[in-house]
Amino acid sequence: MLEDLVCAANKVVGIKQVTREAQNGQLLRIYAAMDADLEIRQQIDKLAESFQIELVRVSTRKELGEACGIKVPAACAGLLKEEEGQ
Repeated sequence: MLEDLVCAANKVVGIKQVTREAQNGQLLRIYAAMDADLEIRQQIDKLAESFQIELVRVSTRKELGEACGIKVPAACAGLLKEEEGQ
């Protein structure tokens, strides 16, 4: 599943962007790092449940950041739905 995020062009990183895209109905999947702060993990869990979005757990923030192609750790990321016509 993490390979999908690595290869994806359409992704968002960070709790604010993931929350915004979930509220807009644009997320296919949420990735959450297990070593993120408890409060953030709980917020991500609630978000995924509320909007019925698949939640994928990743071991570390470092691993998730690398999968997103960034040089810093990431607590969460989201895979966006494909736009029609692509």
